[in-house]
Amino acid sequence: MNPRTAMVVSFFVLFLFEVGHTGAAPLPQDDQALIKEAGGGHTPWHQDQGYWPLDNTDTVTMWMPLVDISDDVGSMTFADGSHLGGDIAAGAISDDSHAAISSLLERDDTETTTYGALEAGDATFHAGWTLHSAGPNKSNVERAVMTIIYVADGTHITQPTDQQRLDMGWLGGARPGDLVDSEMNPLVWSTQQNASSASASAVR
Repeated sequence: MNPRTAMVVSFFVLFLFEVGHTGAAPLPQDDQALIKEAGGGHTPWHQDQGYWPLDNTDTVTMWMPLVDISDDVGSMTFADGSHLGGDIAAGAISDDSHAAISSLLERDDTETTTYGALEAGDATFHAGWTLHSAGPNKSNVERAVMTIIYVADGTHITQPTDQQRLDMGWLGGARPGDLVDSEMNPLVWSTQQNASSASASAVR
């Protein structure tokens, strides 16, 4: 990620946590590159939060294409306002989760928002319980994206379920009961330091 993009993303995620979400400073839990091959199928409806062994749901995921993508590549679709419903117990991402969530969205007549063509460096952001999916890659090129999951400062690790054990690897060797604060999970921005700097500047 180039420095300008990193700065913009950091400030935007900070805004989500300070103003629109939790009032706590964010830090990255993990990041990963997702490559959908040319002709690849759809990504089923699912929720992310169930994969993370965390003691709160103050989480935001950034989804950023690394290349320009057309409408045919399969961008993100979100169920509007679905994060407010919390865990709907749809299980791991699968054909079963897709069928269960599709049925729920149809039953409740839930509106969805789809993001089509995006340029490299554009990004979408969604909360951990947001219902989301992605369309198939109908193009003849790979769809390369980067995702980064941010959690609130002060988050503790819980005893992982079988579904969550893989994500323990992104926590820098920390164990259940520990804070998410390893070298792999640095603070994006310290709100306390920022407030102290602003106060010192005002005194001068």
